[in-house]
Amino acid sequence: MKTISKLAVTALMLIISIHTTSAQKTDLSNNNCQNTIGYSISEYGQNGKTRLAATKGNNFNIIVSPAIKPVNFVSSIEQYYRSQARQVDTSIFYLIKSNWKKLSPTQKLDVIEKEKTEYELRANAAHKANNTNHQLIYMVNNTDHDVALQMQDYNFIGVLEAKITESTWRSVQYIMFSKCGNSYVLKHIAPDSTAYFITPIPTGNYKTTLRYKILGKDNFYYSNKFEGNITYCDLYDTKHTPIEKLETYKKYYID
Repeated sequence: MKTISKLAVTALMLIISIHTTSAQKTDLSNNNCQNTIGYSISEYGQNGKTRLAATKGNNFNIIVSPAIKPVNFVSSIEQYYRSQARQVDTSIFYLIKSNWKKLSPTQKLDVIEKEKTEYELRANAAHKANNTNHQLIYMVNNTDHDVALQMQDYNFIGVLEAKITESTWRSVQYIMFSKCGNSYVLKHIAPDSTAYFITPIPTGNYKTTLRYKILGKDNFYYSNKFEGNITYCDLYDTKHTPIEKLETYKKYYID
């Protein structure tokens, strides 16, 4: 009987311990975290046939849902790889391949064929990666005018945000901004048209309400809210500046 009593007490203490740990994990005032925040990763491109969700009125809608997955998504970089697999651009080979000028025509053809094969492998790898463990975000312009979004190296500038209070959101990603002015362009989404990008499905030990924040020409656009998981410590990053986290606005595109 004493053994059973000890086991019962031990089990009860374990249950209390588990509940206490759980309560501490969800207590946002407890901060024992290191800098774990990740940078925003997205790929702009064209998606295959997708059943689109209903959009609201005459607005610009950013639609995201864990249930919406990419279908034969082809990113801009994959398109580039495919184009090089068909016809390699050799115009800068004399700069990047030290012995290019010394090769015979036959040797050059051999190098070109190897390059084509390598680009085909890269394209296939990119396609597989982008259509696995990613979610599709699509933007529908139901307005009567163009909507301009800022892009860096042909990817939309945006971050994932987590809901802290009823009216407070916090970035849980940062942007690795390029110092090259040529990296920035404006992407115009015409009326009655749709644009797509993908991003890895957020994962972690903390379930909360999320949304995406996308940088326009001179304002921000926000996706619908959705339930998802992040790493709990992402809420406590102190390393990256507000600009990197898009918590304040800065104009990055080049006129």
